[in-house]
Amino acid sequence: LGAAVRTERGNIAHSDPPAATPSDKRMLHIQTRALGVDMESFAVGEAAKARGTPFLALRAVADGAKLMLPVSALEAMNPDGTVDTRRALTALG
Repeated sequence: LGAAVRTERGNIAHSDPPAATPSDKRMLHIQTRALGVDMESFAVGEAAKARGTPFLALRAVADGAKLMLPVSALEAMNPDGTVDTRRALTALG
């Protein structure tokens, strides 16, 4: 991507429950030294690992370490990390 986009290479942490606040994200970084938190790729990575298949995640970070996750995203999330579409649409409305 060259100079047009800042890129970094490193580990991605998984967090359950979500790292929603700046202090949650900071603590996770201190514990893991990961560059970011990603809940979505974890299940795919675990499935790849179980099958002995190499796995790589390429992520773009929209909610940096100093930003809190939007309340609407947290309200729409089920305890297992999946999203309830009806609650998501209600939270956005």
